[in-house]
Amino acid sequence: MRIKAAINRFHLPPLGFTLFCAAIAVCCFGLSFWQHQRAQLKASLQLAAQTKANGPLVDLNQTVSSKVADLEWSPAIATGIYAANQFLIDNRFIEHEVGLHVISPLQLGDGRWLLVNRGWIKAPRRRDQIEAPALPQGKITVTGTLVPDAQEAFELGNELPAGNIYQHLKINRWQDTTGNRALPLVLIDRAAAGDLVEVPAIPQFKAERSYGYRLQWLALALVADRGWIKAPRRRDQIEAPALPQGKITV
Repeated sequence: MRIKAAINRFHLPPLGFTLFCAAIAVCCFGLSFWQHQRAQLKASLQLAAQTKANGPLVDLNQTVSSKVADLEWSPAIATGIYAANQFLIDNRFIEHEVGLHVISPLQLGDGRWLLVNRGWIKAPRRRDQIEAPALPQGKITVTGTLVPDAQEAFELGNELPAGNIYQHLKINRWQDTTGNRALPLVLIDRAAAGDLVEVPAIPQFKAERSYGYRLQWLALALVADRGWIKAPRRRDQIEAPALPQGKITV
């Protein structure tokens, strides 16, 4: 009887409010779990990339083309001659400054092509002042890190660029433009010289950001639960407002 009497002193929130709080809590808990999974995936990708980057140096002149795709994030060396048709990748940022990546096709001794990211240059004030640095002449050896291209990057159109400035580095697009066949990965040069700034080869997957988002969603779920818990009020505390005294006109 005491329990029943205690329950009778309280009233539950309206059903609509209860369902609303429950839906928010479930969604927020689900999103928190999703961000936790994303953080774990990013951490594993970061570890895998760092492990490969610390692996043995691969000689691309001695590597079969079909095996190059498996060497993502690996250190590599290549010897060849730069072709004159280098191009630029627009809107690349380093330390909050906008610039361009300089991509130079390197022809290996056996005739195969390798796209080399020679580095980053700061964008000038005017577009007509953009100029790629001069190419090294003769046979050279490039040491760097193999990275994937931006084949999956979204673009508004598939038109080939009119000049030598691309939105993204896509090996297939370069092959369609030139008619040449290139190795399936890009080599980032570790020895950028002159006005060129070395491009970071290993990406930062930022697992800690997803962990932060996980905590935010979890906090929102707890806020929804707290709101529902605070909603009930004791019936014996319900009081009507005081009445005005004397004669009044309504």
